[in-house]
Amino acid sequence: MIFLGLCPNLSAGAENLRKPEDVFPSGETLVYEVRWDPPLWMFFLPTISAGEMTFKFQGQANHNGRPAYKMTAQVISSGFLPKLTGISVQDSFESIVDAQEFCSFQLIKRIREGKRQRDILLSFDGEKGKGRYVVHDVSKKPSAELKNEEMKNLPKCIQDILSAIYFSRLLELKLGEKYPLA
Repeated sequence: MIFLGLCPNLSAGAENLRKPEDVFPSGETLVYEVRWDPPLWMFFLPTISAGEMTFKFQGQANHNGRPAYKMTAQVISSGFLPKLTGISVQDSFESIVDAQEFCSFQLIKRIREGKRQRDILLSFDGEKGKGRYVVHDVSKKPSAELKNEEMKNLPKCIQDILSAIYFSRLLELKLGEKYPLA
């Protein structure tokens, strides 16, 4: 699955987090080049550009009447590697987190990798310690539900893969300290 539970010492320290609006302004966009380094035994091949990843902090949002923040990420393949493998990638992620403690409410992941096309919804209810994991194969017409599972006994505060990246930026990181995400 694609979620991370925070270690108790981090989730309990939400009051020590920096304010999101002080760390990443609404609309902040970060673009990274994705590169592939061939294994050592292919020493004759150079590093190859594989695409780019774009993170965007969308800013304030509303989730079921509760104040929240929304973040998105997109991964798009380009260059020689997708041509070589014959697989193009256009994945997107959308994360909604609680505005007070930065705990995840939901993650929507849209996977578009060649013939593999999935829509995944992870939703979390920290107060009830429950969540839902739903996967649809959207390459089929009509789309086919592959999973629809309830998750129980979840921690009060949980991070999905995208919110964990932004959450780590809210911490006052100190050299030599460890900040595990379980």
